[in-house]
Amino acid sequence: MIGDHLQKYTFEYFKQESLNMVPDEIDKRTGSIVYDALMPANYHLADMSMELRNAYLNTNPYTAIEEYLDALV
Repeated sequence: MIGDHLQKYTFEYFKQESLNMVPDEIDKRTGSIVYDALMPANYHLADMSMELRNAYLNTNPYTAIEEYLDALV
């Protein structure tokens, strides 16, 4: 389906990717300084990714909804 390639960018995806970049010698368990510092950014990245997917879907007449579909046709 259109936009499927954008579905993988969830909070869990960004969380795992960011924690993988932290060296193993640093504490990255839940509640650690690093974990608590990264999670708000990951939340916003996931939210922005969802908004991007919605915008992408609304540029295609097969997946657009409501006023976006009206504007396309």
